[in-house]
Amino acid sequence: MSLNSKNKTLHKLLLSVLLILITSICCICFASAAVIDDATIPNLVLTPNYNNLKDNKPSSYSSLKSVSFSSDEPIDSIYIIFWDNAVGFTISSVDKSFVVENTFLHSFTTLPEEFADCKELTVTFNEKANISDVSAFKKGQLPDWVQTWNAPHEKADLLLNVTHFSNEHTFFAGIIPYHVANGYRTQVVFFTENTNSTKKHEMLDGLWSVGIKNYPVLSGFSESNTKTSADALKAFAKDKVTEDMLIAFQTENIRRFQPQVIVSHDLNGENGNGQYLLNAETLIKAIEYANDTLMYPESSAKYGVWNTPKLYLHLYTENQITLNLDETLDLFNGKTAFQVSQEGYKANKSQQNTWFTKWLNGNDNKNDSASKIETYSPCLFGLYRTTVGEDIQKNSLFENLISYDEQIRLEQEWLEQERLEQERLEQEEQMRLEEESKRLESLKLESIKEESRAAASEQKHLEEQKIQAQEQAESGKNKGILAIIVFTCSIAVLTVILIKKYK
Repeated sequence: MSLNSKNKTLHKLLLSVLLILITSICCICFASAAVIDDATIPNLVLTPNYNNLKDNKPSSYSSLKSVSFSSDEPIDSIYIIFWDNAVGFTISSVDKSFVVENTFLHSFTTLPEEFADCKELTVTFNEKANISDVSAFKKGQLPDWVQTWNAPHEKADLLLNVTHFSNEHTFFAGIIPYHVANGYRTQVVFFTENTNSTKKHEMLDGLWSVGIKNYPVLSGFSESNTKTSADALKAFAKDKVTEDMLIAFQTENIRRFQPQVIVSHDLNGENGNGQYLLNAETLIKAIEYANDTLMYPESSAKYGVWNTPKLYLHLYTENQITLNLDETLDLFNGKTAFQVSQEGYKANKSQQNTWFTKWLNGNDNKNDSASKIETYSPCLFGLYRTTVGEDIQKNSLFENLISYDEQIRLEQEWLEQERLEQERLEQEEQMRLEEESKRLESLKLESIKEESRAAASEQKHLEEQKIQAQEQAESGKNKGILAIIVFTCSIAVLTVILIKKYK
């Protein structure tokens, strides 16, 4: 190879290396920009400064009574992950503080206005708490992994009543993302509660990923694996939980959330689980009791009674509908409701070795369609109870119903129409009054003119009469003078005649 060729080869190599370096620098810059745009405070100092408080692993935790934050930048919000039990806490800084009545394992708090320039603060827990992770943020876009939970709904369009953690992504796959994406207030209630803290965190991560932003309701009743509802009751009895307590729990949630639609388990217990079956059985009783003030009066006094318009049970064969859970959803970037639930299920990492995984995802994870699942199909639900008539289209849980938000919109629209109609009537009345005022003013002016004309006519008449009287008086005067002249002439003539006669 000639020297010239070697130089050309070396030149090309150097250019390639330079391009790689430039590309790498650009990537680093873009990554840095992304981090800068993130609201995370990079140099946050915690006291105590335990590594496990910043490792994003819920299972590594420290038992603390307080934790302090120090930052170079003003702190706008904090995020605390509790390992097992959520507790309330007080946030303080120098001479100010406020109390947070927290009940969430994943707890996000925005600081109030009086903390606007705060760079140091302390969180004091109401009791010693097992803390998994702690983060603080400045103002800006929060990272995707932060869960800003809201309290449970006051009123829910859809109450999804499931038994075990992850059921919402399996037997009911697609239900949550489909209805969240279509604007229905969706509230999840768990009939049992797994005491494994890892599974609680997985449950929250899964719900958040499928669009749930309102915290789920957990019963506190222990999870068990039984074959019949009678065996499930026996398992509950070991914890001194009675059927009456289960029905009371179901009744309270119905009254509390006033759902338009409740969805729950197959009356055969899905795959033959006694707790699934017991959940459905107690729910059916609770729906009737929820509308009776005499049944479970404590929740009746607190929330009132509620007559649920619709109850759907999974796989119930009467009045059955088929949901299309394979249509794409804009809210989830074009993924289908079923695909979103598959992702939600993945968040439940401890479940991945169960039969559910292959059933949901298919062999070799190749299934991405709800309609392809035949056994325990997540698309099939039967209308067990209705106060609004049977379904005709049979493709929607909300046939014959209007969502709460839509009701509010329609009411606001009606109120706006009423306001506009009232405004129109008031404008018309104002115009009528103005026209009437103009008419009366015109009449008044015309009356004044008429009176003026009458007065002028009267004045003219009086003047004419005066002139006539004057003329008559003048004429009379002239006639008197003439009479006197005539009389005087007559006397003079008579005098002349008499003088001539007697002369």
